[in-house]
Amino acid sequence: MKKSVLLKRFIGVLLLTTGICLDIASAQAQDVGIVAGYRSDYADGDANVTVSSKGNFQGGVVVKFGLSSSLLLRSGLMYTQRAYGFQVPALSLNGTIQGSFFEIPVGLLYKFSDYGGVFGGVAPSFGLAKTCSIDGSSQACTIGGQSTSPMTIQFGASFKVAPQFGFELYYEQMLAAYADSVKSPRALVLQAMVTFD
Repeated sequence: MKKSVLLKRFIGVLLLTTGICLDIASAQAQDVGIVAGYRSDYADGDANVTVSSKGNFQGGVVVKFGLSSSLLLRSGLMYTQRAYGFQVPALSLNGTIQGSFFEIPVGLLYKFSDYGGVFGGVAPSFGLAKTCSIDGSSQACTIGGQSTSPMTIQFGASFKVAPQFGFELYYEQMLAAYADSVKSPRALVLQAMVTFD
């Protein structure tokens, strides 16, 4: 069976499972929200490669379960894109390395009011696709060691500006290199959130 057919079936089963879990979670969760936003990914290069930042999309579902009046478990399912520009000055090459992931954030959120809180946690990721391209060329490239399941830590804040609308702003640090020449990857994320209490 072709990989594309398997991927479509996997995504279909994942979406169905997510829908069922959201239905169950919404009955027990304190807060369920759909989020979409912008992330700025940046990293360090090495002696031969310079890495530049790229803007990317992120979206998904965030669920918050009450553990006490001010402490919540924050989790969800996110579709995340990570991309980095690279330059190899010795070869006069410029390009982009990119990956798409399903990410499952798991952490704690401390609410300091009904409309705001701070959170921290981890987010394991599962690779969907990865590409490497050279600017001005249809030829694909390869960068060794490109991660297919990176783990990140996240620290940020969640705010509501209306009963059903809010936003999250957070910093994310990958716990390992993204690829052989892409070291210490990190991101700033700003995402809008529509909640269903």
